[in-house]
Amino acid sequence: MRGKTYIHPDGSAAQAGDPSAATVYHPDFGPGSDVTQIVPPRNFRPVDATDDLLTRYNLATRPKAPEARAHWQKTMANFKGTTTPGLCATTHRSLLSQGTSTDRIWSGPLVTDPSSAVTEVIGTWHQTGFDASCPSASAYSTWPGIGGYGTGDLLQSGTDVDQSNLNATYAWWEALSHTGAFVYETKFPGFTINPGQVVSTSTQYVPGGYGKAIFNAYNGTTGYSAPGVSFTSLQGQPAVYYYDGSTAEFINERPTKSDGLPFQLRKPHYNNTAWTDNSITYGARHQNGTVAGAAYSGTVLLSDTNLKMTRAGNTSDPVLDDMRHGVASNNTWTNYWDACN
Repeated sequence: MRGKTYIHPDGSAAQAGDPSAATVYHPDFGPGSDVTQIVPPRNFRPVDATDDLLTRYNLATRPKAPEARAHWQKTMANFKGTTTPGLCATTHRSLLSQGTSTDRIWSGPLVTDPSSAVTEVIGTWHQTGFDASCPSASAYSTWPGIGGYGTGDLLQSGTDVDQSNLNATYAWWEALSHTGAFVYETKFPGFTINPGQVVSTSTQYVPGGYGKAIFNAYNGTTGYSAPGVSFTSLQGQPAVYYYDGSTAEFINERPTKSDGLPFQLRKPHYNNTAWTDNSITYGARHQNGTVAGAAYSGTVLLSDTNLKMTRAGNTSDPVLDDMRHGVASNNTWTNYWDACN
């Protein structure tokens, strides 16, 4: 950390010890980086805050879609505070999609926006538990993000599992730019997640000037949030250079090692990860105020047999092996684990 400052709810500077002030930490990401991590004041309640204040504190704003908004209201009513601030780099990295309907590392729903104006995506799911690790290092990542499909820009946040510990799940954020600048999966180290708990992560882009990217993770079961992170510049590039609002997605992924090869895929409990209307809220907010909601315009699937998605989550249902086969008719889909390969 490069130190900390304090701000009032209106964003003006405050003094240490002011009970109404938020604490702003300044992590060091090298030259040309302006990164902040914010701990709201004690007794702060997101349900009572304006969206402007939530954004100022690097927290997820209220979704506009009615179902997603109701879910946000319910889970945030349990908000108890933030965990210990801090960030930790990892060797895991998420890669860009090939920009086609099948993909060797991505699997999940995709929303496309011709106006390229997606500015926020929030995902909520029951955290996957795992029955067994593969013989060598394995991983399994779940994340909502903006961009990355047919583009060099990607903003994302989600959960992953430690390479060697069976159920050591952590939350992370990542940013990739078409310029070649990047920050790979960066942990929220004080934020804990256990299998079966309800976790939400959000990725937001605030337009204007050179832009601002915001990432947050929230455990709806415990009521604790990771201190949100934002940047206006990273690795010498402004936030706008990491942003492509033409797509939003909710993905299971085989993360990639530092040598560019994918990890083996860890075996989920019951051999699959099932996301249903009861366990997932997905929405994309646009600059013009409209919401993509769950109107998936395509699906991205792994091209091998490690993960496949079916229409209703039953093994007997036809596999959605590319976008030409249509879109799932509801918000339910299942990814099936096949083998450690």
